[in-house]
Amino acid sequence: MTSHHQELVRRLLASPTKALLYLAALRSGVDLSELPGGEALADERLEYDAPVVLEVGAAVLARHASAIRNDLERFSLYEQLFLAAIDVNDLARAREYLALITGRFPKAAADGSSSSSRVQRLVGMLAEAEGDLDGAQAAYAAGLAADEASAPLSKRAAALHAARGDRGAAIAALAAHVDHYAQDAEAWTQLAELYLLEGMPQQAAFCLEELLVLRPASYLLRLRYADLARTLRRPATALRFYAAALEARKDCVRALYGVRAVAADLLAVGGNAAPGKGGGRDAAGDADAEAPPPETLRALHELAGDRLRAVYAAAAEGAASGHERQASAEQLAVVTAWLQDS
Repeated sequence: MTSHHQELVRRLLASPTKALLYLAALRSGVDLSELPGGEALADERLEYDAPVVLEVGAAVLARHASAIRNDLERFSLYEQLFLAAIDVNDLARAREYLALITGRFPKAAADGSSSSSRVQRLVGMLAEAEGDLDGAQAAYAAGLAADEASAPLSKRAAALHAARGDRGAAIAALAAHVDHYAQDAEAWTQLAELYLLEGMPQQAAFCLEELLVLRPASYLLRLRYADLARTLRRPATALRFYAAALEARKDCVRALYGVRAVAADLLAVGGNAAPGKGGGRDAAGDADAEAPPPETLRALHELAGDRLRAVYAAAAEGAASGHERQASAEQLAVVTAWLQDS
């Protein structure tokens, strides 16, 4: 632990109320100013650090247990300390805190495991940390049996399937998850990646479309969707989304290359978009968007080339060292030659 963190621990432990407020803010993810009494921590920087959480939380339990207001706060603190112990791979302490938690909740009649889906998630996480993937899978299954709509459990179960190399099961788990939680952008992203790994670009395109609804301003999502649209032989749609990426991120090199390449593809077939072959749908629900007229395509092709030359030329001029200038000049020469041939 650094001297900065040691000083933070010292300041927090000077007041149990201050320490509990700090831990509560980390658990809830809210700003300190939003917590009752949070002004006492106005000078502190709220950042998660597992060793600090472990030391402060353990000290509060050992010295200031009476300051904990109720069982809900106590068991939330146990869970927080369990997760911090997992993060630092202190599995012995993780087992101690898990034992305190599991002793509080009733057991299921069938196998003696906890009937709480939240507890089963922690049991599974400890099993994963110990390398017992079968035990983790059993815990997650038991938790989902108790609460099939548990978002944390369904995502942990999907991640475990992926870790075991069972992408089909991971896809099924995530697909069921997003049916319940359609606003979960992280889950849609993971599902898209799994579909791509399985060679299922049409399904991946659907996931990216859902992500674009959730995060319409993301230029990276626009780029990924444009790349995938081109793979699915929807060049006009690809061109639209490369252009949309440039609207959000001027002179994005990847998008400029995309505009240049797709414009050339469309010009090669007379400006007509190739018909979609069962691929994802575009925003209008069609196989592909309508391609711009040839004169627009030629202008886009030329403009993208000019901007690429300008970007690489600016990089060469701004290079600091002689080695960097040489490398940038060589890069510019390669790009210029490619542009002449494309």
